[in-house]
Amino acid sequence: MGVNDSLKYGFQYEQEFHTRELMMSFQLSFPLFNTFIAHPLMLLVLCSNRSMNRGVFRAYALTEFGIFLIDVSTLLLRVSFIPPFVGIYCEGFICRAGAPNAVILAVLSTGILFNIPCYMFLLVRMHQLITAGTNQRWKLSERLGKRPVFE
Repeated sequence: MGVNDSLKYGFQYEQEFHTRELMMSFQLSFPLFNTFIAHPLMLLVLCSNRSMNRGVFRAYALTEFGIFLIDVSTLLLRVSFIPPFVGIYCEGFICRAGAPNAVILAVLSTGILFNIPCYMFLLVRMHQLITAGTNQRWKLSERLGKRPVFE
């Protein structure tokens, strides 16, 4: 018995349950829904609240922009995340154009990694508001709160 005979990748299940087609249609419809309905609705709710702290508003808007970048990169790439297709199957505008792997990885990582400092900035701003009237031990310095997280 050879190695290829003993290694079962599960491709027969994909053919039986049509998981790849379902996944790819979901990966197309969900970012479109988020991009054109959910994100503008969230920004509308953010802008309609006039009593929100300015720093928290900026942090939420920046985080929303980071999530928007994740949706755009998911829409452009549509990489399969369901085993056994991880790293094997990619369907999207950039993948179909024949872009090199470095470009594909750069687009995917930019969308995901940009959201981390945005969320950290939001956490610092919320922490500053929560600990405003408490003990000095839990407060962050004002300089740290205003310092960009993108360094």
